[in-house]
Amino acid sequence: MAIGFGMGYHVAELARRVKATGLILVFEPDIELLRTALESVDHSEWINEGRVAFLTDPHDSGAVSRALQGNEMLVALGVKIIPHPPSAELIAPVREQFDKVLSNIIDAACLTIRTSLTMTKTTMRNLIQNSEYYLVGSSARSDW
Repeated sequence: MAIGFGMGYHVAELARRVKATGLILVFEPDIELLRTALESVDHSEWINEGRVAFLTDPHDSGAVSRALQGNEMLVALGVKIIPHPPSAELIAPVREQFDKVLSNIIDAACLTIRTSLTMTKTTMRNLIQNSEYYLVGSSARSDW
């Protein structure tokens, strides 16, 4: 998680190191700065090769959720926040709000993983108990 994009060189280096083994989220609330950087420096290679998502609205929990969708296991393994020091002052007014949104989404993703792991035994038991219905019928239980 990169907080601040600047001209993007630090995120490019991170993407080169991470490649497709991780997910990179970039929070840059200054859309004009982000646009200028992307127009000035060709970052297309690492953006297209890796799993990268750009977030610009500190209040948009839906965008954060969509960015993490399908990567909950990576999130459960841990999230590293990498601040971009030159952007810190510009981001300061919205950083606390973004941190709250991000924290809530990460907590929810971790809870989903924990619940899935906890319920595995029950799910397997149910699948085995209903296996004859799955194998011979078009629906699980026709007598319900």
